[in-house]
Amino acid sequence: MDSAATSKRSKVNSGFVGIAVLVLLAFLIPVASAQGTGKVEKFDIVMKDYSYTPNHMTWHVGDTVIITMKNESTDKAHELLFGKDVNYSTDSFGKKFADGWKTPLFTSVDQVRFTAGHDITELRADGPETIALAAKTGTVTYTFVVPDKVGQWEFGCFEEDGSHFQDHGMKGTVDIVK
Repeated sequence: MDSAATSKRSKVNSGFVGIAVLVLLAFLIPVASAQGTGKVEKFDIVMKDYSYTPNHMTWHVGDTVIITMKNESTDKAHELLFGKDVNYSTDSFGKKFADGWKTPLFTSVDQVRFTAGHDITELRADGPETIALAAKTGTVTYTFVVPDKVGQWEFGCFEEDGSHFQDHGMKGTVDIVK
């Protein structure tokens, strides 16, 4: 076999290997991003006197976030819900009140994993972030991979017919970035 034929065959084989690598990467990249980037961000959120500390966070798409919430209020249960566009309802007396989000950040309870907690007064199956913690003693730790929902999101407490959010300003923001 002459060197020109060998060189040509080598180039063809290299081309096939290159294409095979690209095809393999096309399948692996979505799997890797669905499982997370491997980076972990930890946030301790303290709820006290109608406020969150911190009241702003920045998360990166695909990172794993571990949130530990602690309620240090002396007499109020608090919750933490993530979403956009406040949803309003009307009570039996005709008063309009904030009762959550029209667009929740998490759409399935499978997106959040609870790892520790005590004195949880409410944990609803309709939204993974719907967790209310007892006054002074409630804590919970949960983990999730930041969804690919770039933009500014809000979080808030809608306890007592939304008065914590609506009347007392118990809210904050999350920027989700690439």
